[in-house]
Amino acid sequence: MLRKVETLDALDVPFSVVEVGETGIIVDIPASPIFDESGEVIGAINPEEYGVTASWADVMSPFFFDLRIGNRVYSWDGKTGTHKIALTPAGLIGLVRYVPFRINSHKSNTRKVIAPSFEPLAIRDGVLSVNDNTSKSAKFNGAKTGEEFTLGEVAFLRDGEFVRFAGAEFIPADEETLQFEE
Repeated sequence: MLRKVETLDALDVPFSVVEVGETGIIVDIPASPIFDESGEVIGAINPEEYGVTASWADVMSPFFFDLRIGNRVYSWDGKTGTHKIALTPAGLIGLVRYVPFRINSHKSNTRKVIAPSFEPLAIRDGVLSVNDNTSKSAKFNGAKTGEEFTLGEVAFLRDGEFVRFAGAEFIPADEETLQFEE
C-alpha cells in the first residue's frame, strides 16, 4: 500500500521507497503477516498506521508506469502486448531491439540496441520532459512513425489502468481521451 511519510526513521516495518519528493517520501508498505520465533502468525502489518495515504497519481517518476503514446503502449519491462523501451546514454527514451552478432565466426547472444528514439523525449531529474520542458504543450516526435505528439498526450498506465497524463499540469481524464484505437 502506498503511503506518504515525512521521514523513514519512524518506519519499523518492511518497506520500499518509491519516490522522494519535496512534499514527502512515498513508500510501499506491504500488508504482510507478522510471525513469532516458531513461525506462527501472530498479527499483520497495517500500512495505514504509517504516514498518510498516497496514490500512484502522486508518483512523478515514469519508471513505475507504462506509457501510452498515440495508440501504442510502451513499457520498461516489455510486458506482453507492449513495445519495450529503455534510455539511451543521452537520457532519451527509445525502443529496444535485440540484434544477433558474431564473434570470431561464432554466433553470440544478442546485443541490445535502443533505436529509434522519441526525439527529444527524455527523463531529466526523474521527470518526463522535452528539451528540459515539462509543460503539457512540449512537442516531440514518435519513435516509429515520426508523428508529432505533446507531453500532455502521454498517458501513464499502471497495471493496464489509467493513472494520469504526463506534463507539469494535471489534466483530468475523460472517457473519450482514454479510448485505444484498434
